[in-house]
Amino acid sequence: KTSFIITISGPKMTSEDHFDNILQTFVNSRRPDDASSKEGVKALVKQLIDACDQDPLRWKTLVLVLIHKRYHLLSPQAKFEKMAKAEQNITAGDGERLIFYTAASALWEKSQDPNNTHAAAALRVLLRVSPLAGGTRDICTIIVKFVDAELRKILEATKILAGTESTSHLVALGLVHFQKMDAASEMLCQLAADLLDEDLDIVRSKNSNDLPSTMHMFVPHRDRGSKRSSKKHTNAVNSGGRGGRGGRGRGRPGRGTAAASSRIAEQHYFDRQLANAVAEILIWTKTCNMNDKDKFASMYQNLLLSARPSSNNKEAIKRNLHAMQTIIRKHRQQLNRFARERGQMLRDQFVLDPKEVNLSRIKRGKTGDIAALTKLAQKKEDTRILRLVNLRFSDPSKATKFGSVGELISSWVKEPEASSDDELGRLQRNIFVAKVRATASYLRSVIKSTEKSLLIASFDNSQSNHIASALVSFAFSGALLGDDGTSSAEPMEYKEIRLLIGGVSKDVSSFDSFLSLLDEIVSGSSKNEVDAPSFMNDSIATTKAVLNLIDRHLKNSEVLLLFSSGDITIPSDVMEDLTAKGCGVHCHDGDIIGDRLQREGAKKGDITITLAWDTYDDLDLHVHTPSGKHIYYGDRVSDDELCTLDVDMNAGGKQSKEPVENVFAGDLDKKKEAPHGRYKVVIQNYAYHGSRNGSAIPFRVIVDKNGEKETFTGECTGSGESSNVVITEFDYNGRFIPFPISEEERTAFGTSNMVNLTASTGQTLDSLGQLVETLFRLEHLDQTRQLVNDNETGEEEMDVGEGSTRRPLVAEHGRLEVTSRDLLHINLAKLPQTFHEMVGKEFGGGPTLAEECARQMSVRMIAEKIPVSELKRNGYPDNIVKLVNQIMATAC
Repeated sequence: KTSFIITISGPKMTSEDHFDNILQTFVNSRRPDDASSKEGVKALVKQLIDACDQDPLRWKTLVLVLIHKRYHLLSPQAKFEKMAKAEQNITAGDGERLIFYTAASALWEKSQDPNNTHAAAALRVLLRVSPLAGGTRDICTIIVKFVDAELRKILEATKILAGTESTSHLVALGLVHFQKMDAASEMLCQLAADLLDEDLDIVRSKNSNDLPSTMHMFVPHRDRGSKRSSKKHTNAVNSGGRGGRGGRGRGRPGRGTAAASSRIAEQHYFDRQLANAVAEILIWTKTCNMNDKDKFASMYQNLLLSARPSSNNKEAIKRNLHAMQTIIRKHRQQLNRFARERGQMLRDQFVLDPKEVNLSRIKRGKTGDIAALTKLAQKKEDTRILRLVNLRFSDPSKATKFGSVGELISSWVKEPEASSDDELGRLQRNIFVAKVRATASYLRSVIKSTEKSLLIASFDNSQSNHIASALVSFAFSGALLGDDGTSSAEPMEYKEIRLLIGGVSKDVSSFDSFLSLLDEIVSGSSKNEVDAPSFMNDSIATTKAVLNLIDRHLKNSEVLLLFSSGDITIPSDVMEDLTAKGCGVHCHDGDIIGDRLQREGAKKGDITITLAWDTYDDLDLHVHTPSGKHIYYGDRVSDDELCTLDVDMNAGGKQSKEPVENVFAGDLDKKKEAPHGRYKVVIQNYAYHGSRNGSAIPFRVIVDKNGEKETFTGECTGSGESSNVVITEFDYNGRFIPFPISEEERTAFGTSNMVNLTASTGQTLDSLGQLVETLFRLEHLDQTRQLVNDNETGEEEMDVGEGSTRRPLVAEHGRLEVTSRDLLHINLAKLPQTFHEMVGKEFGGGPTLAEECARQMSVRMIAEKIPVSELKRNGYPDNIVKLVNQIMATAC
């Protein structure tokens, strides 16, 4: 992860600081993309659980953070808030399903300890909130995850592999095990069953105008998941297996044979089928409105009796299980048919995930289904769906915003030539432009006037960072959004907004110039100009580049918004100067490679060489050291133990689409330099695991030495030694910068109480919207601080000379400073009151997080003599302002 590091000495970290810092790291964690990153998120949540200890307020904060991770604008609670408040701009959270599910799994594991009552309480809140903050999908997904975890224990204990036992027998064993179900699983199954009962009531009430929930679309069943896709996956593993390497006697751990990889894939599919089949029975046994409820219950009891060791009647097990599944299937079909007749099947799928609505599904839809989908697509302005239904319905004036920077890049359409008669191409371009306008309009909607000037800089050769910086700059610029560059609306007043991309000043003063800039970036025609500073032309930002940028471009009282993928160290004296000058630094993490290294636990050396690519194929990093040693998967550590390959990925098949490999030389902790001499870096494609044989696989290599990073790009074609690419050779003559000092390091992404140094992550439109809001909150908090300083210093300007008292780099408790902790608390305070009440009720009452924030703020305001009226203007939500007013009135 990108780290803006400040090395400082300070007081010993308290337990509260420790909790806040881990929480800040979790808040900025990325969406896990494979098994190892999911385990990393789970480990982080477990650290938070341990750091909560017995403190109810920390537990409340943790649970609200997890809810904020999941809460999204299409959730049932968000829709209710819109109707109740008659507002369209409802503040939501991150909408991250995987992080939420992984956190729930971590809490579930911790709650298995009967003494950990707080973990159990936190889990109960999450489970009750899940259908409100996420939807019915969350209930079913978490049920399957819990069931799958328990079934894996059974399979491991009994040593059962795929194909060695009938599925019906294993389902029966699982059901016997779940006769004594844990409280969390019991609660979830009952929630799902209650929703199914309500839906069945609606179906049978012919005069009812109510619509059923979407539970029938996600409730687990034995056929969920495609056997065809499973076979395809297994065949892909077979074709990409690496059986030959083991014969060398130095095969890397986990590489195995194609047959072993196939067994792993088959076992995974087998486990998933089994979990779905068990979860299906567990849910439906708790329903009350089945037509054959008594018959179903009798079959269930017969199945459990037949599965006892004393009986073990496999024929009876199979007969009863299949009969129960037939009853369930009929009820599911009844719900599906009702939804389709009401035109709800495609409509609900569109609401939940528009990408899942494809031409094949539309062709199978009935008249009512298509009519309802078309109506909703028009309401949501989804031009893709409208084109699928009928091309003539495509209307660029009703385009909706992009969901992420990645979607904008992938949807880019080149402007057709003026003489071209490409009607469809021009229509697609018009739709693209309309979606860009809608995206910019959304970001503009969260902006108010500002008294701060902004310097926005995008380092690196990162297309995503450049696009994100351009979007945010245009949003702040105040430029008009009309189709022809005009608008009836008056532009808002803004201070100076400057944008630097790769060291070159870019113009976003009009929509046309902004659109031209997007075209340049996406098409790759945007180049660093000759007169651009050399320190900003590097592929990845260095410490020197950032310090030069600050020195040459950042003005007093200006905020620097930095989009970068670099691992930057900002010395404490620089941060002290920035703080004294009223400047702030906000770091937005668009990094991919750094995040991958952190995910895999890679180590950094005196020299660090990193390989990254974006496919399932198996590229390998080879480094030839000055001694002649060849470091690669077959020989990972040099004889002197100063050169090591510590990360090697995609060896066993399709492991990750965001792989990374890493070699480090020397030891920073022990202050040992890497061996002096010449290094050669070679990249090889060992095997294709997804790409077409013979196709080119692009990659990037980063060489990090002496505090500077150099990036190389290339591509491997073919496999084996014939694909070898010598990407770089370099001489190393020793370290000419000091080793890191052994004082405490604090980072923007891992520390919650840094003053004037904050951070955010993500490339989704929601995350950029939150970034824009964050910049205003920083200004509001800083304005309040200035009010405090005015009270202390009178009308005189604050002296920033050597004799003056500077603000601390780390905020002390009881001071009103600009920190990530304050921003997080404001975000959590804006969650629906329903969520706060559920959390407070589960943890035995006491102050809510909003009440505790208000209490702390009151203490600060009384001490610093800040009027309550300033809070509203400085960005605090109404409920906090009201509580502060009450507390301060009582104190008087």
